[in-house]
Amino acid sequence: MTLIGSLGLVAGRAHGSAVLWALRPLVILALCAILTEALLPGRGILAQEESRVFELTLENMVDLTMSSSFRVRRLNYDVESDQLNLRAQRARLRSSANLELTTPAFRLTSEPRWNSTLQKDEIIRENNRRWEGELSIKQPVILFGWPTNGYLSINNRMYQYTQFEGDGTHDTDYYNRYFISYSQPLFQPNELKNSLEQAELELESTQIEFNRDILEIVSGVSEVYHDLLEEHHLRTVRQELVAGLERALAIGRDLALADSARAIEVDQIQVELANARERLLSQESSIRFEFAQVKQALGLNDADSMHFEPAFLLDPVPLDMDEAVRFALELTPTMRQFDISLRNQEIGLERTKNRGAFR
Repeated sequence: MTLIGSLGLVAGRAHGSAVLWALRPLVILALCAILTEALLPGRGILAQEESRVFELTLENMVDLTMSSSFRVRRLNYDVESDQLNLRAQRARLRSSANLELTTPAFRLTSEPRWNSTLQKDEIIRENNRRWEGELSIKQPVILFGWPTNGYLSINNRMYQYTQFEGDGTHDTDYYNRYFISYSQPLFQPNELKNSLEQAELELESTQIEFNRDILEIVSGVSEVYHDLLEEHHLRTVRQELVAGLERALAIGRDLALADSARAIEVDQIQVELANARERLLSQESSIRFEFAQVKQALGLNDADSMHFEPAFLLDPVPLDMDEAVRFALELTPTMRQFDISLRNQEIGLERTKNRGAFR
């Protein structure tokens, strides 16, 4: 490398460094603009968690719990599955068309037979093909709203019979047969009726379990809500206690100025006031912890806030004792579950007995 080339390279580097040094303020401003854009509320990183204000009422808590609960989703899937099963069982009561194709029969034989005219045996060759199919339309027989396990069907049986001769020719014949048939199993349980009844019982049982689990969820949310009411009520009571002790302390100090013998009462009030303030602070901490638990249980984001207005409403419902007993006997899901289980066992017993019965 020549001296002139070396000087030119050094000068180029020096010029590039000077340009970068001059552009440094612009680069810093651009980086600041990018960071500001990313950190602005509603944009960039902070846009991922937008703050929401959730009105904490019993109805809103129940709605949010129901919409975000995987348990409720599973229960909905179970009910939907049983509904589809019942629909499939009811579809068996409709008319159905069946096309049955028999495996083609190919026959190619050679066998000796006695010819009485010629008074000797001769070889008889037989070469034929047979195609067979049957189209039937079946309708389950239903009496008084229940299937009888019998079927009434309209049938069409078709044949194609082709016979090949020794000289290479063939003869094809077609046969059609139309007939009506009725089949009724005897000495057997009514499977159509039992399957339909079991599908209805299964759906009813799943709906009872669904309602029971929903009541448990609502009961749990109500318990949390009433715990919040209790915490806020205790805070109100302790705030009133602190305010009352502060007024008592002011009155006690006025009385102690007039009578020095009452100074000890002022000290007692101060001790009680300090204890009351500590209990109030502890209650505030308990409320914050309760809110954190509620936020986690409801699946809210950390950036969300909750507004809680404690309101305790109690509407008495008049109920007669005899009516309450009747409701307990008729509307108790457990009793209905026992009836469903008993009926399913009876159907299973019928099927077990039929295994060794006459067919």
